Amino acid sequence: AALPLACAVALAAILLCWILAHLAPAIMSPDANGYVVQARLLAEEGSTSFATESPVQYVGMHWLETERGVFHSRYPAGLPLLMAGAWKIGGLGAALTINPLLASATVFPVFLLARRFVGGIYALIAAAVVAAVPVTNQHALDADAHVAAAFFLVGGVLALLRFEDRVRGQTSGRDARATTVTGLLAGALLGTVPAIRYPEAIVGVTNAGWLFWRVRPLLQVWPAVAGAALPIGALGLHNAAAYGAFWKTGYTLTNEQ
Repeated sequence: AALPLACAVALAAILLCWILAHLAPAIMSPDANGYVVQARLLAEEGSTSFATESPVQYVGMHWLETERGVFHSRYPAGLPLLMAGAWKIGGLGAALTINPLLASATVFPVFLLARRFVGGIYALIAAAVVAAVPVTNQHALDADAHVAAAFFLVGGVLALLRFEDRVRGQTSGRDARATTVTGLLAGALLGTVPAIRYPEAIVGVTNAGWLFWRVRPLLQVWPAVAGAALPIGALGLHNAAAYGAFWKTGYTLTNEQ
């Protein structure tokens, strides 16, 4: 059992080294502009929007005018917040290492999740497939949100399964505290997914359905619900300030929502 685990850790480390060896510290797509400029604004100005200073100023295609001369990104601020923290430490180059770190980190929870169902060797194969898929590596090299969404989703599902295990097995006050912490973590990870990329909010439907179906007594679901409410609530407050209502997103402005 220890060998596949060690191999999964090594695989994640190898993937990180490979991605960093191919990483160019530059924004290479319009989507990345919608995230990285947000990260700079958060790091340097504490804002997710900007006002143009000239009628000929360049504005990326994913920056939408919410009031005269004021632009908000089409995309949510979850990934830019992570990048902004790195930006504070090491500037643009550090911000652009967030996706390589998340891509390599995703390999390990994929292994742990698969191991619950198919055993160590096959779980290692699942992790290796994720590491080797070209699309994974493409998005790891780009500064868009797909890798981050995958990391928080897989980690959240893994924590949610562990939460159910703890609810079923708790027999003491110490067990109850551990159950609460695990539930809060699961909810926070899964609640962060739509704050990373709006369309992935659809996974909340299946996750919530599973939670209310599997966890008994029903009142025990509260840590997961509370954990998810924190990032979702923050996202709703941002959207209300930026777009006029908590349920509106940047996609509303282009009739895509």
